[in-house]
Amino acid sequence: MGKLEDFHKKYDVVKRLGKGQFAIVYEVLEKSTKIAYAAKVINKLSCPASSLETELHILQNIKHPNAVAFKEMFNTEDSCILIMELLSGGELFDRISEQGVFTEQLAAKFFTQLLQVVKHLHDKKIVHRDLKPENILLSDSTDNASLKIIDFGVSKFITHDRALNGTCGTLPYMAPEMFTRTSYGRPVDMWALGVILYIILAGLFPYDPDERKFDCPFLSPEFDNISAHAKDLLLKLLEINADKRFTVDQALAHPWLTSAQATAVSVSNLRNMVAKKKFKRAADVIRSGLRLRGIVMKKKLLEAKEHEQAREAAKEKEAAAQQQASESKLATDDVGKVSTELETTDKHLKLALDHLVALAKLDHLPAKLREDLGSAEAVISKLKHELSAQHGHIKTIHTELVAAQQAKSGGNGSSNSANNNNNGSSSNSNNAASDDVPPPLESNGKNSG
Repeated sequence: MGKLEDFHKKYDVVKRLGKGQFAIVYEVLEKSTKIAYAAKVINKLSCPASSLETELHILQNIKHPNAVAFKEMFNTEDSCILIMELLSGGELFDRISEQGVFTEQLAAKFFTQLLQVVKHLHDKKIVHRDLKPENILLSDSTDNASLKIIDFGVSKFITHDRALNGTCGTLPYMAPEMFTRTSYGRPVDMWALGVILYIILAGLFPYDPDERKFDCPFLSPEFDNISAHAKDLLLKLLEINADKRFTVDQALAHPWLTSAQATAVSVSNLRNMVAKKKFKRAADVIRSGLRLRGIVMKKKLLEAKEHEQAREAAKEKEAAAQQQASESKLATDDVGKVSTELETTDKHLKLALDHLVALAKLDHLPAKLREDLGSAEAVISKLKHELSAQHGHIKTIHTELVAAQQAKSGGNGSSNSANNNNNGSSSNSNNAASDDVPPPLESNGKNSG
């Protein structure tokens, strides 16, 4: 068990192969041997820990030529990387649909391999629970390619055949007992194999999974040339009663596997089914791309809106600061004018007082006038004293206003500079960030392949 840095030391990522509910699969190349493998990156945050532990335990316990081989595991903080055998031959149904001539004999050959690997699982008390065409791949593109089953994400170890509960798997391949809230076990895999064999021979589902009418009709013309042995095996596998359903050992002993003739089987329906499935996958990819594009566009619009709101708030703040500064300057100017006027008035009072003192010193003044001049001198002296005190107070206020205005002007400059720096940093960060957070293996540029 290694870590992410150990993985990148050992492997180069070539390309992304596919994506599931909890995992992304990549093709990787081992640096020392130049051998290609599949790397399944499972998201620990969304995948239940118990399921991950079970899948790993099962992969470590199965050793069969018709099951995908497990090599090693790497752990990251939020992901688990499983290194497995790379299967490049595509899906079984794709291969069958490409055949010019397909026979019961070839169908029996493929189905025998399926039964053998399921026997290996069942002997180890493992139930796959999601056997379906998408989980049946071929090792390579040659005519002698081996069939391989994959994806043990919902597989379980059991102690008996009534050990499991709840619906699980893919709807068209789920056994009837999964829908009746009764316990189940290995027979659910045999039902899925029956559905798969029916599709191989007829290119159709045996029933409508939505209606859950679990019958096995042998329709014409699809089954007109299908042997009685093949039909019998289908009836034994698609038995509604799980206790009466064929086991894997009984299926392997069925005569159809050894006596199947080279009778041609029509693959036109299967071709149509494969074509529809490929179209659906392409449509799903397009929908996913459009959905992702929509999410990205919404994110960009939200960011633009937030940026515009921040810009408007900054403009309002700047306008308020400018208005406050203007009002402060006007107040300072007004105080300055008052101070100047008080200073002028003080000078005038001083001059008037000097004149009164000079008059009081003149000779031959009437006593009453001299007395009035003395009273006027006292009033003017008092007024001048009060005026001088007010003038000093006003000057202090003016000095403080000027100092405060200068300090605020300097502070705004620093603040704006800091805001500019912060905005720049934020912008750089946004430019550097990707709209779509990449999976763990794609985050290493040199290994992105």
